[in-house]
Amino acid sequence: MNSFIEFAIENTLNSVNISEGGYNEAPTSIGSVADQLWDVDEPDRFAKLALRYPEILTYDEQLLWKLVRETSGLWRGQYDNKENWTWKVIEAMLIFERLREYWQVLKDIARGDALKTQLPVWIWDRHRPVEPNPTPLFDPDDVPPPDEDIPF
Repeated sequence: MNSFIEFAIENTLNSVNISEGGYNEAPTSIGSVADQLWDVDEPDRFAKLALRYPEILTYDEQLLWKLVRETSGLWRGQYDNKENWTWKVIEAMLIFERLREYWQVLKDIARGDALKTQLPVWIWDRHRPVEPNPTPLFDPDDVPPPDEDIPF
């Protein structure tokens, strides 16, 4: 029974295309790239899929991926010719350990349940890299509630 189920899943994955291919390119099936995309850690699986096949992400996954791409503390980078610190969104530049560490926070922020200030920010001195500061710029609990009476 188990062998039959494994065969059925493998056969299905090999028949479902993740990309249609292009000029002189054959379509790519999920089964043919499964080994490249699989990881036991959810954030790693997500990043591998988003880096290789961003077009198949759901809307919610696209929001999460945008947040990951824009969080400087998750990426290795370099100076450009205008002395601005930049990073490329490629697998070799992603700091997977930090992605795993902040995974739940990233998901909470993407859902609107947390603030971006909880994410690491990469602070750079031109001559000496400084580790990201994971401390929020302010504690949301310290912010007083808005005034109920607005004078107009």
